Amino acid sequence: MAMKDYEFWFVVGSQFLYGPEVLEIVAARAAEMADQLNASGRLPCKIVYKVTAKTPEEISNVVKEANYRDNCAGIITWMHTFSPSRTSSLST
Repeated sequence: MAMKDYEFWFVVGSQFLYGPEVLEIVAARAAEMADQLNASGRLPCKIVYKVTAKTPEEISNVVKEANYRDNCAGIITWMHTFSPSRTSSLST
């Protein structure tokens, strides 16, 4: 298989506490990031946004799926989170 035939999966981790609207935005932005990286023409293979995982089960399932896909070269992860305590300390 040629390098251009491989994919790296982009998996975002988040939490239900942010609510469905925020999680939809996170998913849309993650897909946009993957699209922009692919459009750059600088990568030897494709980045594929797979999921915004919110549970240990979702994470396990995507890792298992990647493990069995011959064209998946690896997983790129990003954790969507923020710390309210950090934000409040900046305002004091």
